[in-house]
Amino acid sequence: MARWLLYFVVVAALVAAAVWLADNAGTVTFSWRGWRVDTSVAVLIAAGAIVLVAAGILHRFWLLVVRAPRDLRQSWRRRRRERGYQALTRGMVAIAAGDADEARRQSRRAEGLLDEPPLTLLLAAQAAQLAGDEQAAARFFSTMSEKPETEFLGVRGLLGQAIKRGERTGALDLARRAWRLRPASAWAAEVLFDLEAKEGRWLDAKATLGEAIRRGALAKETARRREAALLVELARTAAAEGKGDDARRLAGEAHRLRPASIPAALMYARALLEGGKSRKAAAALERTFALEPHAGLAELYVRARGASDALAAAREVQRLVQTQPAHPESRFALARALAAAKLWGEARRALEGFGDNPPARACRLMAEIEESERGDMGESRRWLMRANVADPDPAWLCDACGTAAEDWRAVCPKCGTFDALSWRAPAKVAALVAPAAAPARLAPGEGNTPSPTAS
Repeated sequence: MARWLLYFVVVAALVAAAVWLADNAGTVTFSWRGWRVDTSVAVLIAAGAIVLVAAGILHRFWLLVVRAPRDLRQSWRRRRRERGYQALTRGMVAIAAGDADEARRQSRRAEGLLDEPPLTLLLAAQAAQLAGDEQAAARFFSTMSEKPETEFLGVRGLLGQAIKRGERTGALDLARRAWRLRPASAWAAEVLFDLEAKEGRWLDAKATLGEAIRRGALAKETARRREAALLVELARTAAAEGKGDDARRLAGEAHRLRPASIPAALMYARALLEGGKSRKAAAALERTFALEPHAGLAELYVRARGASDALAAAREVQRLVQTQPAHPESRFALARALAAAKLWGEARRALEGFGDNPPARACRLMAEIEESERGDMGESRRWLMRANVADPDPAWLCDACGTAAEDWRAVCPKCGTFDALSWRAPAKVAALVAPAAAPARLAPGEGNTPSPTAS
């Protein structure tokens, strides 16, 4: 709209000028080299306008002729760049599709068309990796790592190759270099932390974790879990070196960070007991058991409470499990303590809480009760047979690879994943052969044995 308005204003101005010149006609006379010219002002202005237009046309033609070589070169380069980017795009699509031959062909074409080493080198390296040529990929990544603009990409590629080959020392050096180049990179911090943890460099890993937390590269809960796991390992190392005070301090920090952590509570309670602080150890165990019950916590709790015999130990366990009475760990810990105190009826009632499908460890405990209380070897064998097809016992299992570990460690002993061990039952494998006898049912005892609370 504004453009049309401007157009009408200009036309009106020209019309007004023409009308004014027509109303105010004048004459112009000039002589040059014996020539005399008489004309009107309007004709003179028209002639001047024609001369200016002709000069403008000649100037544009001259510019076109002068700039033609440069414009042709730019057009050629533009078409060449477009073909290069097209080859680059097709190469990346080929890599995504797993077509190594097409990826390498497009990589060579892009390299010939584009004068942009960061993009072409990356495509060439990935194409070489896809084709299984790790040596060629390493050459490309090394070349990239020598250029400031592609150094991080090159280091990352070399780091991935080192990790794949299992070269932990070289990978650790490359991870540190990558983190120096990009200190705010969550990926660099993650890889460096994992490598340091796999090597057992707990102090280095703790420093890396602290820097990552400071830069906000990790979520708070994730950082809290990892720091607690590191502190447990540092406490274990201090305890092994005979540094009881350091072990107690480090384990205490881990327990305060994550009160629900079973490994932290166990390590802290053991360190406190070594220092003669049994009441404090019992309080720590009570706090963790209320959040995350575990039979191992109950065993250590009995020791912290100073139970003098099996009956006193059963009382202490009964007191501990009151915060989580329906939890499977509470039921099993209580039943085991009651069976150790020969309170058979109470032990049977505790095992009843597992219902008609008790886990394997409950079946084995029932077999012990049948044998110890009544001497019924047949019933004991039936319970043992039932244990073979029951839900498996919980264990420290790696969430990444599923490997079971005898004790908790910050790093999985098989795959090396950090903080992946959790206390849970493995997946049940279907039995190939049905049990020979019908499964026994949990039944309460005759009730002639006193409760530990009645003693």
